[in-house]
Amino acid sequence: MFGLKYKLEIFNFIIKNFSNIIFLLIGFLLFALPFAINLYFHEPEHTERIGVFLLNKEKKIILLKYYLELIFSLKFLLFLFINFFILIINYYVDNKNKFFFVVPFVVFISSILAPVIFFIISNKSGLIYHFNNNIIICSFIFVIIGTINLYYKFIEHNKLVYFNSLIYLIFFIFVFTQSYIHVNKNYKNINLKNERNEFSNLMSLVSKKNLSQSSILTLDNNVMIWSIMNDIKTLKITNGLIVPKKNKIIEKEIIDAFNFFNISKEKFLVFLKNERQTWRYFNRNVANLFYARYQANRLKTYKDSKNFKKAELNKIMKSSPALNQQIIIPVNEMERLEKKFDQSNNLNYQEPDIIILNRKNFIYKNSNFDLENYCILFDGKFFISYTNKNCQQ
Repeated sequence: MFGLKYKLEIFNFIIKNFSNIIFLLIGFLLFALPFAINLYFHEPEHTERIGVFLLNKEKKIILLKYYLELIFSLKFLLFLFINFFILIINYYVDNKNKFFFVVPFVVFISSILAPVIFFIISNKSGLIYHFNNNIIICSFIFVIIGTINLYYKFIEHNKLVYFNSLIYLIFFIFVFTQSYIHVNKNYKNINLKNERNEFSNLMSLVSKKNLSQSSILTLDNNVMIWSIMNDIKTLKITNGLIVPKKNKIIEKEIIDAFNFFNISKEKFLVFLKNERQTWRYFNRNVANLFYARYQANRLKTYKDSKNFKKAELNKIMKSSPALNQQIIIPVNEMERLEKKFDQSNNLNYQEPDIIILNRKNFIYKNSNFDLENYCILFDGKFFISYTNKNCQQ
């Protein structure tokens, strides 16, 4: 009888709120449809570059072990205890409005369970660190809500109206001061201001060209974005995250650019070199072209390769599965790219109409190309630009 009564209540609820449910469903479909279309027509290799990979049984075990070790670590248990402590105090102080702080706490607990459930049922995963970030964010929101609730109960109980106003004033002064310091720091950064002004002046010159019929060669991300937004006909090289190109096309573009600028194979290998930083391996050049294609940690490497130099492999095996922003190219993959460079030629390469180089960029520092067909369009402290011989256009 209880089960029948419960089912009838659900049925009555659906009938009563049928129009609202349909409205919510249509709203969800409208928001979800673009993502569904994108997933259906997407370029698989672009998906690889943004960090999506298949989860087999072995990888799931690694991930579940990682999260269980994380959850039962002393630091995380202390972190969890603090959140529980805030919940209990709020529940004791303000039992009547428990919904106000219980809901964000449930969301926080859900953020801990979500990755475990997701990895069990999903056949794919992506950038693991987003799950960790979500736990921190949900905890932060709960702590803020819980603290504010306790603060108001304290003010209400002690009738400290003036104290409340003082706290507001102190908070306002603190936020304003921090914002002012941050903005003023950037404003007084002369190099940053000059670079922005120079970029603006350069783009004003370039915009006078017939962009819909022009091609641009650049490795500067800001110039790439500007070019896409201004309907440039052809970008000779593009950031691997910006457009859904195949990897072989991106490889050909960068090799063609090296040949065009007359840069040696040795410099090409330096351009792609696995660079050890303080806490990870990371090469900005590789990241701009391929991003997470060559991510390397104990969960995921390129094609699950173990063909790395000894120091690199040791670092990989010690790296957390959440270290998705570590980039290491396997030895055999580097050899393949070297061979592709050797076999390349620029016989059919169409020279760009406009060249824009950032003076801090590797290409500019190592270029030695023939300027016979080009003249200088812009020569600044941060950027230099060339255009073809039709300089009066």
